[in-house]
Amino acid sequence: FMGSYEGLRLVRGSASLATIMTPQMFQGDFSQAPIVVKEPASGQPFPSNIIPASKVSPVVQKLQQYYPQPTGPGITNNLNTIVPNNNNTDQTVDRIDQDIGEKVRLFFRYQRQQTTLLAGSANPANATASPVDSNNYSIGYTHTLKPSLVSDMRFGRQYSNASLVNSFYL
Repeated sequence: FMGSYEGLRLVRGSASLATIMTPQMFQGDFSQAPIVVKEPASGQPFPSNIIPASKVSPVVQKLQQYYPQPTGPGITNNLNTIVPNNNNTDQTVDRIDQDIGEKVRLFFRYQRQQTTLLAGSANPANATASPVDSNNYSIGYTHTLKPSLVSDMRFGRQYSNASLVNSFYL
């Protein structure tokens, strides 16, 4: 009999410099943007690149609560933050060997790994958690027919399931 366990808890952060919308942009003020903002229906530019409050979607106003505030000036590279990049893994490998007489040997092995990878983002709405589960089974039968003739038969199954989860969309 053999059994093992391995666990990994890697908790770390990475510096991230990102570009996010300013509070003024959520209100329709794109006067700092180097592009011309146009009325979708007519194709005419908005005066001074400012969308009138009556034309700003209420959905945008509700989304603003999920966006971080800029930590720097301007409209580009205006968010400097630390984002999590974590790895949480548990793994086990177990094996049983059995001799049946002098000529037959059996074994069964089971390996399981559960991992959750957290990929942070400067914009929390873009962060993801990736649970990955992996299972592997092996069965073996070895029969010594003659000293110079051995029959070895094995069967195995590998199963993996990986997901990508973004809590913002749930």
